[in-house]
Amino acid sequence: MQRNEAELLEPWIQYHGTLFGYENLFIFDNGSDNLQVNRLLKEYEERGIHVDRQFSKSEDYPDKGKILTDCAIRLNETQDYNFFFPLDCDEFLALRTADGKVSCNFSEIKKYLRSISPSQTTYHVIRNYLNIIGHPNYFQEHSYSKVFFNNDLIVPLDHGSHLTSSSINVTPSDIVYIHCHAKPFATILAHSRDKLRPWVDVNNPKALEEFEIDRGVGWHLVKYLRMSEREYLSIFNKKNAIYIPTFLDILENIGCKTHF
Repeated sequence: MQRNEAELLEPWIQYHGTLFGYENLFIFDNGSDNLQVNRLLKEYEERGIHVDRQFSKSEDYPDKGKILTDCAIRLNETQDYNFFFPLDCDEFLALRTADGKVSCNFSEIKKYLRSISPSQTTYHVIRNYLNIIGHPNYFQEHSYSKVFFNNDLIVPLDHGSHLTSSSINVTPSDIVYIHCHAKPFATILAHSRDKLRPWVDVNNPKALEEFEIDRGVGWHLVKYLRMSEREYLSIFNKKNAIYIPTFLDILENIGCKTHF
């Protein structure tokens, strides 16, 4: 599910469309009013992706987990799919190899997925690799609690695509996500305001402070509205970073712009 992701939408589509086939991508548009985004959605619909526009209101966004789960359940009835990956627009699927490195090689990813035997379990994405502004190919490794499904078991997800119950059987996997969460300062400000505006007065510091304390929808974005560009850029450094050159290599090989 995405809304106005002008920078990331096309790279996300091209990367996963090349990996799994455009016809196997399902995008829920949450009311995009950006002309470029709507043009891209229409263009790639013609190439096979599925775009669902029925959940276009701000009130639909908190139900993202249920919407994605219901989609996987419906698709599973066709018996055409082995796995279902609930992904955000800034998450790119990759693989942690036996030597501890991260690979975006599509053949290696597919080989790994073919090696997984279906079972009554969900698969845990243990790690994600956050991009570092100003340092292409370098990523900070963080623990993660996302999951993906096989066609033997699909279970409810919450808004953040996490499990809703700790009693569900989970199996660690070697699938990881390249997480392009960090954006240039001007972009992060614009996106934060856009995502917060339906829930809080973004021009009211007191309201923002209370919203952050109450952990409203998108509360983690409030901090960016208080930062200067210098403060924001000071967050990023290469200390203890992981070098993953294959991500940009793959994007360039499939003809994708890498400015993001």
